[in-house]
Amino acid sequence: VDFTDPAWRRRLAGTSARHDPLARAVGLHRRRGPAVVDATAGLGRDAAVLAHLGAEVVALEASPVLAALLEEALARGREAPAAAVALERLSLRCGDLRRLLATLPEARREIVYLDPMFPAGSTRGGVGREAQILRALLPAEAQAPEAELLGHARAAATRRVVVKRSRRAPALAGQAPTRSLHGRAVRFDLYES
Repeated sequence: VDFTDPAWRRRLAGTSARHDPLARAVGLHRRRGPAVVDATAGLGRDAAVLAHLGAEVVALEASPVLAALLEEALARGREAPAAAVALERLSLRCGDLRRLLATLPEARREIVYLDPMFPAGSTRGGVGREAQILRALLPAEAQAPEAELLGHARAAATRRVVVKRSRRAPALAGQAPTRSLHGRAVRFDLYES
């Protein structure tokens, strides 16, 4: 995890709130600065993109190892002039989202973003090396069933829940979204509050 990496900085430079599907799903193309909870932070890339585009982001990570890596990457990034401004809008909390979502003030959880991992044995998406490492680092007790994950997110969000899925994957927990936005490889399902 390195938010000062030149390749990462180039990716951010080519990202805009108007054209990025994640930013559009969160609503950054309409207004700047919504409060977003990335409830499944992982490597923190989506949270960093949202912070770069102007969102106030709280990233939740269940794995203490990943949380430590993210905390160190945030500290290094905040010392780099090119990344510091965006990363000041990103904070990190370690723990299970089912417990942490309830502790956040209502104003900090307008939008809850979920990027759930694919089930073990899945043959599409999520089977790359990074996804395998993420799956191995996630504590077993933090691996909530999809319906429970979505239920907690919907109960916490004051505006909407955004769920990242591969283009052809079924809706999370079989619950049809209000609407979806499609990117090249993924889609974002929106559940309006």
